[in-house]
Amino acid sequence: MSQDVVLEAAMVSWLEEIERREAAARAEISELRSRMEELAGRLAEREAVLSRLEITRETMTEILSGEGAVTVSVDEAAEEVPLPVDRSGAGSPVGVRLVPQWEPGVEADVLPRSYRDVVEVLQMRCIR
Repeated sequence: MSQDVVLEAAMVSWLEEIERREAAARAEISELRSRMEELAGRLAEREAVLSRLEITRETMTEILSGEGAVTVSVDEAAEEVPLPVDRSGAGSPVGVRLVPQWEPGVEADVLPRSYRDVVEVLQMRCIR
């Protein structure tokens, strides 16, 4: 075999190997881009959930601490009338009553009166 034939065969093998490696690199890049798009979508979803939770926490903290101007609308004679919230009393500025966490042995008497009324009605319905 002549030296030219051997050199030509080595060049062809070398070029084929480079092409094979390029194709493999392109395929891996395509797969990585696809995974990046999937992860970017999942990241955006989780960021949206976190944002909603942060806003909810901030809003609830504001409401329960009595910060800011809070008004409550009441439908009176088919007309909405804004009522200022009485901040002099204890509890939430918008009339939200916090109910204690239920534990074994806790009775309905720890609830606000309106809640106790509901419990009594439900108990009466269950007894029948």
